[in-house]
Amino acid sequence: MVLAAQALEERLLIRFLTAMVSVLLFLWVRLSALIGQTPREVTRNRLGRATVEVPNVPIIWVHTASLGELTAIRPVLAYLSARHSAHHLVVTVNNERALPVLATWDDVRAFGQVAPIDVPQVVARFMAAWSPVAFINVEAELWPNRFAALAAAGTPSIFLNGRLSDKSLAMVQRLGADALHLGHFSYFFAQSSATVTNLQTLGVPPAKIEITRNLKAMVDLPSVRADLAGVFRRDRTLLAASTHPPEEAEVLRAYCTLRKQRPDVRLILSPRHPRRLQEVAALVRRVALDPVPLSDVSGTPAGNQVVIIDELGVQPGLYGLAAVTFVGGSLPPDIGGHTPYEPIRGGSAILAGPHTANFMAEYRILAAAGAYVRVDTAADLARAMAEAFDHAGELVRQAGQALPPPGDLHDTFARISEKLGLA
Repeated sequence: MVLAAQALEERLLIRFLTAMVSVLLFLWVRLSALIGQTPREVTRNRLGRATVEVPNVPIIWVHTASLGELTAIRPVLAYLSARHSAHHLVVTVNNERALPVLATWDDVRAFGQVAPIDVPQVVARFMAAWSPVAFINVEAELWPNRFAALAAAGTPSIFLNGRLSDKSLAMVQRLGADALHLGHFSYFFAQSSATVTNLQTLGVPPAKIEITRNLKAMVDLPSVRADLAGVFRRDRTLLAASTHPPEEAEVLRAYCTLRKQRPDVRLILSPRHPRRLQEVAALVRRVALDPVPLSDVSGTPAGNQVVIIDELGVQPGLYGLAAVTFVGGSLPPDIGGHTPYEPIRGGSAILAGPHTANFMAEYRILAAAGAYVRVDTAADLARAMAEAFDHAGELVRQAGQALPPPGDLHDTFARISEKLGLA
């Protein structure tokens, strides 16, 4: 009885804190608009208002966090656009910088909007504007008020490429699984057995879950840009992709050490958020090197220059320039690592830290095949970089065999339609 009372008190406290966060979110959006930090259309979207004329056709709502997840589901979006021509998609993202990329996809018929903040009145305004007939939630996005509104409206909903970590499971259990209305979702397309186990722990019936190949395995990288192909010698180029603090500083220290043995190696730094350009440039100067934004590259970088990516959406075209890629988000313990599929498809040898929970199954397969170089501490990063360059060709071959491109996923796409009631 005492334990039950304590659990109830904890849930009430968490829900109170969640409500407070909603209020703070609303105030943050208003303040950002007031001081001119956020464009007007982004502010309107975040407050649940459409910034396009909503057509009088059935709307499928797809939500994904950012550009990486959006790119991963492009084949699904293209399938839905072609298969359900009477419908239209509205794709919401947390990061507005992903929207210009969506707008370039001729095979996807979609409106792009910044996602509404998870405040009940705001979500209700979005739902009233768009009246979606179906909803797809991508990967690990968990939004209690959004899910409650979808459940109240009876909107058919699925999780796609679902991922639920142990950390997220603990959070949901404290909040109370019912608060997320997971029972409303008709189906969960999960990335891994670990996610399946965690969903079942929350009470999701096994009949509503299936494991599918991680949709990021379908990534189709663009060709290397012609203006860059002659600038970087591939066998002498290192790409640090989707890095987070403090990884840039650690990569730079290791790179300085590596240059003592390999002075001709060039480094491309690609921060997860390009808006950090000035912050990362300062780190480059701190180690007595010269930062050069990619947009300013006009010739082969000099030995003391580090190229920094300052544009969103260009990273997929850079793997083909680099013999070795350090996969960011894998050194800090709280990120979980980013996709190994892009460097694999780009033919770049993988170097990653020990924290790769977001792609746990994939990295286990790669480790068993000896198909990537793992570095356990930043202090060992320079040695690991040298090892990856020494064995780049073999690492690329083994990784391609260990995680080959998926076959025809038409049946999976058809089941997505079926579970949404669209088939």
